[in-house]
Amino acid sequence: MVTAIASKWNREEISKGVKEVFVDCLGVDDEEVVPTASISKDLGAESIDFLDISFRLEKKFEIKVGDRKMFDAQERLSIIQQLIELRKPGYKKAEAEIASVQAEVDRISVQNVIDYVIKKLREDGRFKGA
Repeated sequence: MVTAIASKWNREEISKGVKEVFVDCLGVDDEEVVPTASISKDLGAESIDFLDISFRLEKKFEIKVGDRKMFDAQERLSIIQQLIELRKPGYKKAEAEIASVQAEVDRISVQNVIDYVIKKLREDGRFKGA
């Protein structure tokens, strides 16, 4: 029986891989995917895109994104789910609250995703670097 050996990744490879995920998933140009870019505001990701991004990151890096909340490492606990909940028909919330949650989503950057992937790979012993 042959056992697969999990890949080890360095920071540069992770950054490149995350960039590829965003380019493929969102159809943006390579040069648009910079560490400071907001995933929603600058790259145009919508709620459903975050799920697709999660799946693609899991596949590319062989990590498990817990409960599809890949941004919890950046203290962005369930923001996407909150945004969806706030916009459900019949669910009345103040516009200020919706704007507040949207602002949190807008702060999620490419760098946050890179940091999250590094954290997950470090937990698995598959990060090459400090």
